[in-house]
Amino acid sequence: MVIRSRVSLVNQLLVELDGIDKHRSGRVFVVGATNRKDMIDPAILRPGRLGLHLMISPPSNFRERLSVLSACTRSATTPRIENGMLTLELIANDSRTEKMSGADLENLLELAKQKAQIARQDFVSQANLLDALSELHK
Repeated sequence: MVIRSRVSLVNQLLVELDGIDKHRSGRVFVVGATNRKDMIDPAILRPGRLGLHLMISPPSNFRERLSVLSACTRSATTPRIENGMLTLELIANDSRTEKMSGADLENLLELAKQKAQIARQDFVSQANLLDALSELHK
């Protein structure tokens, strides 16, 4: 039953994608996202359907991690980071962040923010960030 449902779903998606291609209005973009491209039916990935494939890798060096951390702190709901960029640089340079994805880094900031709120601080301290990092690496 599951295989038949999957085949039906893939066939319907192919019909819909082919229908979009026929209109050629230039105003419709179909975007798909996955972390398991190997599991997608090759018919869906052929040119004319989902033909352009972009690989977005996790941040691979200090500068990329710092850029992600900095971008995540621009939200209006993120309190100020104690010592600003110096603290973010310390975290981005910590070896425990080397294998972290952008989502992992965002989660790290969120956990540090929660620790600051529990401590009734109106800022995220370096200690909050280091505690959060230690907690994530237990």
